[in-house]
Amino acid sequence: MSSSFAIAPRAIDSIQRCEDGEKPRFTIVPWDDRFDWMALAELESSAGVEASLRLFLDVQLEGDDVVLDLAPGAGFVSLSAATCAAQPHVMALVDDESHATALRDAADAADAFIECMLRADVTPETLLGLVRDRVLGGKRLFIHACPAVTSEWIAEFGPLADVGSIIAWCVGGDASDEARALARALVTAQGFVPHLLAEVDGEAQLFPADGREIECIAVHHSVFGEVEEDTAALQVRSAGHDVVGTAVTASESSHPTHATHGSALQFIAPFCRTGYGITGAYLLRALMLRGATVNFFPLGPLDTSVLPFHGIAEALAGQDSYDPALPSVRLSQQFDLALHAGHGPRVGFPIFELSRFTARERHHLSSQDALLVCSEWARSVLLENGVVQNPIHLVPLGVDRSVFHERLRGKRTQDETVFLQVGKLEPRKGQRELLRAFEAAFTPKDSVRLVLACHNPFMTNDAYQRATTPFRKSPMAKRITLHTTPFATHGDIARLMASADCGVFASRAEGWNLEALEMLSVGCAVIATKYSAHTEFLTSANARLISIDGLAQVSGAVQGASWAAWGDVQHEQLVAHLRDVHAARQTGALGLNEAGIKTAEHFSWDNSAAALLGALGTI
Repeated sequence: MSSSFAIAPRAIDSIQRCEDGEKPRFTIVPWDDRFDWMALAELESSAGVEASLRLFLDVQLEGDDVVLDLAPGAGFVSLSAATCAAQPHVMALVDDESHATALRDAADAADAFIECMLRADVTPETLLGLVRDRVLGGKRLFIHACPAVTSEWIAEFGPLADVGSIIAWCVGGDASDEARALARALVTAQGFVPHLLAEVDGEAQLFPADGREIECIAVHHSVFGEVEEDTAALQVRSAGHDVVGTAVTASESSHPTHATHGSALQFIAPFCRTGYGITGAYLLRALMLRGATVNFFPLGPLDTSVLPFHGIAEALAGQDSYDPALPSVRLSQQFDLALHAGHGPRVGFPIFELSRFTARERHHLSSQDALLVCSEWARSVLLENGVVQNPIHLVPLGVDRSVFHERLRGKRTQDETVFLQVGKLEPRKGQRELLRAFEAAFTPKDSVRLVLACHNPFMTNDAYQRATTPFRKSPMAKRITLHTTPFATHGDIARLMASADCGVFASRAEGWNLEALEMLSVGCAVIATKYSAHTEFLTSANARLISIDGLAQVSGAVQGASWAAWGDVQHEQLVAHLRDVHAARQTGALGLNEAGIKTAEHFSWDNSAAALLGALGTI
């Protein structure tokens, strides 16, 4: 990139913040005129240079990992990796000594370390030897490169890919379409499966690239274990919903069960095992059962086992002769709302957890003719971020009462009071805070049990074992049960929920929280934070709420993005709620959560579909 170095900024602060939320994780000082520093400063302040990749590394990296940056550029990826909490070993292949000095100085200023190697001093054999030395003992390797460098180097690293040392080959940077296509072919030939990174339920999650451009993370197939078919290698499951749908009942077919109102739309949505995919599947079925004509355009791989029903073939066939003037509803992330079907009204349906948007996200949101959100909290976030140009309609999500219902509970015979948390093991979900409160509230002599269904398919076995160690080593360990593998069906999850007395969700933020609504639907007591989207259906009448007295900056997110802060006050509230539920259970006063069941009856998928169609009717 060209530059007028005379007007270059003195320094570029990273949008990623330190744990205190105040200081930038690192600062890059321009060192020569090879980059357009002004453009980089503007990009970093608005959305972040290669922000998606850096979020991926923040989530995935562990202390023993090695990051090899074959295209460090100005240093954003290398420094992001070096300054993350895990502090992996970072190696950067630099152009010259000034490049090396700049990276080392920036790392030193951030109390981090980057091992720099000059391109002129290494051959493929020597570099491969250096990397092999660093990954001895089964350490994991993450490689970052641009398309051109990928073409130059990926074959050299084939031996490490073959033995499973390379977890991901991350490709970014500007390149021609031809270069991207070549890079994609090369990473695929080496056993990598290209994926795009997106934020779902507040977490960086991977989705098959499905032919899209190669600015992505290519994950080695060995990460997912052995697969029987090539298509199975593309099935990346969201840790947000490790459940699948149940078979349709006899009444569910392509024939509507409600009177049609002549509604018709294009519906663009995932239909898979992610949170978005579960929502897309249920909304599609509910729309068709209401008699709407839905031309369905799936986002990503179609996994019909999530929610089998006869109408899906009809919806897919709508692509053959769809009316381009119909409204187009796109259920996707807030940065992925540009593409619609036809030329009718463009309606975006994003689900998000954080309080601030990047410049790109605001642009995608503002470019819609209308927006759908599932909570008033989400509406307020849009308005606070200046997304005020177009109408914002409320379309709450739902629960399947044919699966999640109080009749599953039966007679409560066990002595223990069972507390259940369902959700992948991650900081946003608050399992560690729940553990600390459980330890403070009870002793091993108390007749209580904490059950966590906390499978996280995005963690390696070693990382997952380390993450669950506090639960296995807890003084309350004999009172804790961990379900560390996914459940096969919605019915399995429903039966687990029905076996509990109380669902606990000490989460920092939620885009909706399907599991909490499902717990209400089976009649369980619920404890949850009084913040973000699940306050749309959790109230003081149907749940014990933990009040929030402040927000905390989210590490690695755009500046100003926050979620609920957790401190001593919230800890003590959770402890008190746990004890109150146990006391009520032991005295027989807990009973069925009738208010929760009434709430679940209102928040049906049919009502969701009605709200969506009603919103379209006003456009």
